[in-house]
Amino acid sequence: MGCGGSKTDVVQQRQQPEGKSTDPRPPADGDQASTNNTPDIVVNESEDPVTDEQISLVQETWSIVKDDLEQIGVEFYVRLFKEDPELLKLFPYMEDQSTHVMKIDDRVKRKGLVTMQHVGMAVASLNDPASLHHYQKLSTFCPRKTKSVGAALLYTLDKHLGVKFTTKVKEAWTVVYGIVAENCEGPASEEQISLVQETWNIVKDGLEQLGVEFYVRLFKEDPELLQLFPYMEDKSTDYVMKIDDRVKRKGLATMQHVDVAVASLNDPASLHHYQKLSTFCPRKLKSVGAALLHTLDKHMGEKFTTKVKEAWTAVYKIMAETMKEGAKAVAQ
Repeated sequence: MGCGGSKTDVVQQRQQPEGKSTDPRPPADGDQASTNNTPDIVVNESEDPVTDEQISLVQETWSIVKDDLEQIGVEFYVRLFKEDPELLKLFPYMEDQSTHVMKIDDRVKRKGLVTMQHVGMAVASLNDPASLHHYQKLSTFCPRKTKSVGAALLYTLDKHLGVKFTTKVKEAWTVVYGIVAENCEGPASEEQISLVQETWNIVKDGLEQLGVEFYVRLFKEDPELLQLFPYMEDKSTDYVMKIDDRVKRKGLATMQHVDVAVASLNDPASLHHYQKLSTFCPRKLKSVGAALLHTLDKHMGEKFTTKVKEAWTAVYKIMAETMKEGAKAVAQ
């Protein structure tokens, strides 16, 4: 069975009420920053790479702003530190500066210029995906902060491009940034692997229930996946699904594979159980991951801290990449 159409989840569409004109941009520098409307930047999870059209859009729009890299770089950092003040720890000399002072500080200007020069080189290298040198130059930032970095970059481009920063351009930059971020990020750390294994021990005694709730959540979030499990399509309520023996068996089997995968994290070469999860279409792995995180959150309660969630997210990314490889192997 094919994957079917994928949802556009990398951008938030600009919506405009009838008869009203609204400014969809985030507040200006003088206003309080709102993180609720910050666009999500995610690593590209489809099988398909960035398209030639998207590469062209990114390169064309970058050529519009590239003559003023210092100013763009400064505004990028001002926005970044407003959205994520924790990043100021990486640049101690900026911590006590106001927005106005930051904009005229020569060190901020130099840092902004260098960062945007690397962005420019990465954009120019998009026609040669194997050339990752300039992508990796951006990895000064903690991998967990790539979302903040991407959001600040989109905001800055929006501000400078104005009406030329269309939905299509935004989508192109979002997908391309996902590739850049993916090359900046490193593997899960030993601490994260330990956190995943420790927290999994909390829930592993109830794998059947965990698996059922995982599937209930998954099908609620992405009903299209029901096509892979026809016998579930006529389950009109969560209650009916939860008491179906076939759902219980499927949930238990899936969680048992997760269990073995978690136990195998110290041996990355042991990919058998990751690949067992490759029943899912690669384009649906984001839905699978979101359902897993939701289920873990529900079962762990207050023990599912931000740090634990970050660890599970990093580890799931490894699993997802391996599941893609498993799916390709099955298809060949």
